[in-house]
Amino acid sequence: MKNEATPRDDTAPEKISKGAPGGAKNIAEGIYKIYTLLNNTSVVDMAVSGSNMNVHKIKLYHDNSSPESQWRILRRTLGYYLLINQREQDLAAGELTDNNVAASPSTERPAQRWMFKTAGPDLVVYIENKFDGKVMDVEGSHKEDNSNIINYPYVGSDNQKFRLVKIRDL
Repeated sequence: MKNEATPRDDTAPEKISKGAPGGAKNIAEGIYKIYTLLNNTSVVDMAVSGSNMNVHKIKLYHDNSSPESQWRILRRTLGYYLLINQREQDLAAGELTDNNVAASPSTERPAQRWMFKTAGPDLVVYIENKFDGKVMDVEGSHKEDNSNIINYPYVGSDNQKFRLVKIRDL
């Protein structure tokens, strides 16, 4: 029987990966779209339907104006941020035990805290998870709608780079 994916808790990981190079990049709080550098037209999006425990898959989707494709970026201590989805504003992006990234009820646990690190000019960034130092990654460099967003060790490829576009202030 396969175990259901559950959000990571406050337990320390056994081994912390290296993470993306460089220091944290300060991002102004606001509402953003997060584009993949794979094609600059697909955005990080939250699936509308959730699984049990109100967990919604995070995926790639073509650019649109729907609230599930918009993220409120909120600064927290030590340069970490929460990514709150604008459709379900009590859900934050976080890493699950199977390395998938999903939106689940915000408890501000380490798996829901993210650091932005410079990956190019302007607001091109790696999005690194506080829990284990892995970065957001478009699985398999796929560009199609509904491609999985996972947490993966840093390798520096374009499927790990994202461009933040602020669409409004808080």
